[in-house]
Amino acid sequence: MEIKLKLIRPKLSIGIKTLAALTIVFWVPVLALIIALYYTFNDRLSIEGLDTVKSTLKGALVLYDQRTNTLHTLLDQVTSQPSVKEMITRGNSRDLQELLLDLGKKNTHAEILIAVNANQKVLSRRNGRTGDIVILGDALSRSLLTGETLTSTELITQEFLKMEEESLAKRIRTIGIAQFVISPVRAGDKVAGAIIAGILLSGESWLGNSIHNQFGVEMALFAGETFESLFLHSAASLPRTTWIVGQPVPAGLKEEISLGRPYYGNLVIDGINNITAFEPVRDSRNRVIGAIGISSPAKNIAAIVAGSIGKVLVFVMSGALLIAIFITVVIYLDVTRPIKTLVHSMQRFEEGDMNTSIELKTGDEFEKLGNCFNSMAESVRRRDNRLKKHYEVAKLLMSTIDLSELTDKILNIVMDVTESQLGILYLCNDADSNLVPVAHYGCRSELPTLKQGEGLPGRALQETRCIIVNQPADRDGVIEMGFVQSVPAEIAYIPLAFNNSRIGVLVIGNINKYSPDERELFHYLGNQIAVALDNTIIHRRIQDLSITDPLTGLNNRRYLEIRLEEEWSRCNRLNEPLSIILADLDNFKSVNDTYGHDRGDEVLKNMAKIMQKHSRKEDVVVRYGGEEFVIVQANMSNYEAVKKAQAINDAVRNSKYSWAKGEITVSVGVATFPDMQVDNPVHLLHLADKAMYKAKTNGKDRVVICT
Repeated sequence: MEIKLKLIRPKLSIGIKTLAALTIVFWVPVLALIIALYYTFNDRLSIEGLDTVKSTLKGALVLYDQRTNTLHTLLDQVTSQPSVKEMITRGNSRDLQELLLDLGKKNTHAEILIAVNANQKVLSRRNGRTGDIVILGDALSRSLLTGETLTSTELITQEFLKMEEESLAKRIRTIGIAQFVISPVRAGDKVAGAIIAGILLSGESWLGNSIHNQFGVEMALFAGETFESLFLHSAASLPRTTWIVGQPVPAGLKEEISLGRPYYGNLVIDGINNITAFEPVRDSRNRVIGAIGISSPAKNIAAIVAGSIGKVLVFVMSGALLIAIFITVVIYLDVTRPIKTLVHSMQRFEEGDMNTSIELKTGDEFEKLGNCFNSMAESVRRRDNRLKKHYEVAKLLMSTIDLSELTDKILNIVMDVTESQLGILYLCNDADSNLVPVAHYGCRSELPTLKQGEGLPGRALQETRCIIVNQPADRDGVIEMGFVQSVPAEIAYIPLAFNNSRIGVLVIGNINKYSPDERELFHYLGNQIAVALDNTIIHRRIQDLSITDPLTGLNNRRYLEIRLEEEWSRCNRLNEPLSIILADLDNFKSVNDTYGHDRGDEVLKNMAKIMQKHSRKEDVVVRYGGEEFVIVQANMSNYEAVKKAQAINDAVRNSKYSWAKGEITVSVGVATFPDMQVDNPVHLLHLADKAMYKAKTNGKDRVVICT
């Protein structure tokens, strides 16, 4: 939208006209006096108010620790008694339950009371429940290891509280916060277990009421699993309160606490300015899980400031009022119309009308302001477009950690963001660091692998700098546009490097030259894409290492646990059979003992090849452990699985080793669902294992079917 305004005004600067008018009535000194008085009083009182709140917070934190200190003393006395040591050592749940009930009567703040053994297993609760494992960050395990009584603040779940008491679980949403005291019980030189006492802070008002009664301020305790999910768990129960349980953490406080820093300053809550002081709350792993602090309304200081300068204002304003009215009218007629025009345009721009511009023909500073606004708006529009492009790239980089999917998405989004017609993504080969084309757009499909430093892509990566070439003559610089070809005006070779690691090169080309803004984007693109690729490549390597047996190249037991559950669910859903073949090499220990572990490794590798040869592409083949191998075969009947097992048995027996005296054989067990009525895949695997052991006991070198 274009706004035009042409005014006939004296060709004097605004500064001269305003200065002349206000100097006559001493308006500038009056305003200066008012401002000086206001800020002098306000700043001084604000500083004193903030210092008072900081000091009060220290006292509030003493109250915060008061109950746990009491529990610390009580539990140390209890756990040092010989009878308690004997209860823990023998795991006497009934006596421990009576002990916990007695502790609960002595200290009503302790809503959570648990006795555990050295393995963190529950020996007793007040409600008699036992057997589950208690995990309280690092606090419990550290106390059991060091034998020291520890105090910590931890996040807890509804499931944790339900084990103690249903009413406690109802006091929280999904996550609560509690203080814990863990007192270890020593039996001789060893720690036999511990007594745990917990105070649930979520939904309780004792702490907030105590702090308010003693210091006259309001308390707030925020907690959450992430900084985005922080909300208020505890506050005072007052008729009129600033803090309400469940409200989210204020933005200014969240920013500081997320950095692990205290926050001292003003916060506006429900339109009321408050002076606040907050300290981060950390758990036993030193993670920031929330914040505890106090607040006091700032209106008290504002009232003092207003009262102090009120008398001065009355005196000054009375003398200047009549003159001010006259001068205000004059200035209004001369100044306010262009100002309103500027303000109106700025408001439209703020509301999202990015095409707003101003044309002021006033011949003074207002006209300059209008021109400056237009320049600023144009700059903002450019930056907005750049930020949108950055945002699109950021969304891409967070969308996947699959390398193949990521490379395709990288090229697609880069083509869109840079409006390019040519794109090639090269990645460094792990083996020889050659550049391998993994994705391309707008060029011939057969692209050669480049050696280190070869061509402009290799040079850009070697020198780790972006190279831009005008109208390239090489074949790779031709854009395929259906029935015709076009030579790009520019091609950019963008290196992808991160942490001194060369990852690859991004090549893009455009039939038009790239603008300065687009060129600035290249460096950002290179850095962000390099980080995403580096993370994805590292993730893939770690994932491969975690599920692959390094000797045979087969997947390992961890991979089996994941896939077995998936195949079980699929076969149940589709009403298909599921067969498991479990094979164990016979007398394998004697092979290692007689011929050495190198020969044993040779047998294991050959066994892996045989298992793969006699399995389908969709089968799950794993080295289960030692000399045991497993094949999980979805949609395969027992008859077909037995044929496969017999083929494996024959192939192992017929394998020849020049160094071996005699045959190397294998015992195989087969189990099939639904032939065997089992409730879960682990049971089916156990049946195949039993069948294999039956083959062992029946003479080895055979296949046994579980029936």
